[in-house]
Amino acid sequence: SWSQIVSPTTPPVGRARATAAFDPNRSEIVLAGGERPSTLLRDAWSFDGSRWQPIPLQGQRPMRSFAALAVEPSGSSVLAFSGLGISTTPAADTWRWDGRAWSQLNVPGPSPRVAAATCTSPTAVWLYGGDNWGSGSAFSDLWRWDGTAWTQVVAAGPSARTGAGMTWDLQANVAVLFGGATPLTLPTDTWTFDGVAWQQQVTTTAPTGRWSPAMAFDPVLGRTVLCGGISGASPLTDTWLWDGTAWSPVPSGSLPVGHQATTAAFDLQRLQVVARTTSTTTGYLGWSFDGQAWNQIGATPPSYEMLYATWDGKLLGYPYTFGLLHGEGMNLHSLSATAASATPYGGTCGQNAPTVAASTWPRLAEAGFEVELVRAQPSSFAVVLGAVQPASLPLLGCTLLVPPGQAAVLLPTDVRGNAALALPIPASIGFLGVALHFQAAAPDPNAPAGFAMSRGLRIGIGD
Repeated sequence: SWSQIVSPTTPPVGRARATAAFDPNRSEIVLAGGERPSTLLRDAWSFDGSRWQPIPLQGQRPMRSFAALAVEPSGSSVLAFSGLGISTTPAADTWRWDGRAWSQLNVPGPSPRVAAATCTSPTAVWLYGGDNWGSGSAFSDLWRWDGTAWTQVVAAGPSARTGAGMTWDLQANVAVLFGGATPLTLPTDTWTFDGVAWQQQVTTTAPTGRWSPAMAFDPVLGRTVLCGGISGASPLTDTWLWDGTAWSPVPSGSLPVGHQATTAAFDLQRLQVVARTTSTTTGYLGWSFDGQAWNQIGATPPSYEMLYATWDGKLLGYPYTFGLLHGEGMNLHSLSATAASATPYGGTCGQNAPTVAASTWPRLAEAGFEVELVRAQPSSFAVVLGAVQPASLPLLGCTLLVPPGQAAVLLPTDVRGNAALALPIPASIGFLGVALHFQAAAPDPNAPAGFAMSRGLRIGIGD
C-alpha cells in the first residue's frame, strides 16, 4: 500500500519531467531538474527515505537566451554578458567560463540587452549594439572587455541595430561588421573598426540585408566568410567572402534550401570555418566551409526550443584551442578531436560484478581525477588493473579486458563496497590524447574462481 511521506524539511517545488536515480555513494535518491510553466529548473535534491535536502551545485550560469558570448583572447575562457532570463527581462551580468565552471564577475558594464554582436581581437573582446527586448529600439554603443573591466568606446559608427554579424579580421587587424536590423530596415552597410575609430566601407556589391548572419574570419583563406541569416519568412542560404575591400558571392557556396545559418566560427583543429544550421526536416547540423562549398559534418546540440527560438545559440572557435564550443541557454557543448572521454567496454563476469567509473572528465591539469569502484564487496578489498591498451583474454571463466603486467593496485573498500584510485592528471600537453584502460576484480564466492570482474573503462585524456 502507499503512504505519504511528509518531509520535515522544505521539499523541492512541484515539477514535471524531472529525473531521479539512486546514488550508491550517497545511499540516497537524487532528483535533478525538471520544468515548471515557462521555467526550466536546474536544481538538485537528495532524499534519504524521510527528508529532502538541497544539493548545492557550483559553477553554473543562470539561463540566458540571446546572450553575448565570446572567447577571451587567451583562448582558455569564455565571456558571457547579459541575455534574456526566464522573466523575459534582460540581465546586466558578466560571467566567465574558465574551462571547468562558470563564475560571475562583479563588474559594471553595458546596459542589459539581447542579440548584441561580439568578436575577439588579440587583446580584447568587443561588444556592439543589441536591443532591450521588446522596447522597439536598438543600441549603437561599442564596449571593450580587457579581461578585468568593461570600457565604453566613444566613436561615431554604424546606426543602432541588433543581431549584426561581427568578426575580427586577423589579416587587416580590424573588426568587420555587417547587417543586423534597425527598427525599420535591414541595413546592407559594411563597417570596420581598428580599435579606435569606425570606418564605413564603400562597396559596389554586398549581401542583401539580413539579421544574425553566420560570420567568421578564416585565416587560411584570408577572408571573412558570411553565410545565411534571417530576412523575412525564409532563411537565406547564400555565402559571401569579404577580402578587406569588397564582397564577392560564392556561387557554389549555398546551403540546402530551408537550412537557416545564424552562427559560425573558425575551428583550429579543422582549419575551416564551421557554421550551425537549423532545419524543420533535419534538425541542427554542422557544416564546414572549404572555400568553395559547405560540407556537412554532423548533428549539433539543439537549443531549448521551449524557451528559445531556433536561432539562439552561438558557435565559438578561434582563439579557443580545442576545436569548437556551442553555447546556448546555460550550456556549453564541445566539438573537439581531443575531447576528454570515459567509455565503458566489454562485459561483466559474475552476478555481483563491481562497476568502474570516472569521477570527472579526465582533462589536463585535473588534479582530483579518480578511477572509482562501486558495488564491490563491502569492507573488503578489490584489485584495479590498468594498461595503455585494451585486451580480451580468457581468464578462469571470465574475460580480462586489460593486458596483465602493466599496473595492478590493491584497494580497500568501504562499508558500501566503494573505493577510489587517485590519478592526478598533469598539465603537460604531452598527455593530451593519451588513452588508459581499467578493469576491477573483487571477491565474490558465487563468481567463477571466486572473483567478479567489472566491465572495462577507457579514459581518453583531453581538453
